[in-house]
Amino acid sequence: MSELVSANRGKRGFTYTHYPMTRTNKRIVKTANTSGFTINVSCETVQDAVKHHKQGLPSVTLLPIDAPPKIEYDGVVVATCPATYMDTSCKECGLCARSDRKVVVGFPVHGTRKNAAASNLIAVG
Repeated sequence: MSELVSANRGKRGFTYTHYPMTRTNKRIVKTANTSGFTINVSCETVQDAVKHHKQGLPSVTLLPIDAPPKIEYDGVVVATCPATYMDTSCKECGLCARSDRKVVVGFPVHGTRKNAAASNLIAVG
């Protein structure tokens, strides 16, 4: 991990992890984030993403297909990925590459199994 972080210094590199946030994994993610390589904790629910966000970890989550541009859950804003509803790209937006962001990023379910995924989401409102 330290080699990956070093290789991305100053490049706004970012990724996502589905690893459980054990004490060790949390430390690794926090160290990478403070060193300039953003690791987003990828969560299946808004509730889980907000929990990790409150622990100082940038997090992302799934949202319903028709999610609005932003919602608030337990005092935290969940911003729908701008590239899913605006004419922008990841390169132009860069929201997921910012480890110090104040929001959880949400991605509306998509792909061939989006309806199955959507049926497993907990309604938030």
